[in-house]
Amino acid sequence: MASLYAEGHRVALHGYTHVSPWQLSHRAWMADVERGLKTLSGWLPEVPRYYRPPYGRYRPMRSSWSLQTVLWDLMPPDYRFQKGWAAPAIQKLRSGDVVVLHERKDADWAEWEAFLWGAAQKGLRAKALP
Repeated sequence: MASLYAEGHRVALHGYTHVSPWQLSHRAWMADVERGLKTLSGWLPEVPRYYRPPYGRYRPMRSSWSLQTVLWDLMPPDYRFQKGWAAPAIQKLRSGDVVVLHERKDADWAEWEAFLWGAAQKGLRAKALP
């Protein structure tokens, strides 16, 4: 984890579970976010700054939470483990887009490489959120 932070990466909260906030009562959703925050804060060198709600559905944040909600412009279907997702995603990619990629040990790294290479060919570079 320390090497990720040294390289400028940050971990954002995605909730404790991966349930749509709209499928939970407001109280259950807040408990899920609180549990996720508490869990991550115990493992990370800093409190998470960002929250990416599952499925892009969220509710207003509690004022005591120091989380900024971040949505995305492009989410390639890398989570489906299907071949060929990189090329169409590159076609849609624009400067300034927030892109969601799902880092997994069993990810198709060739597709990721094709996506990142294609972005570089468009003159784009990955940039961390502030």
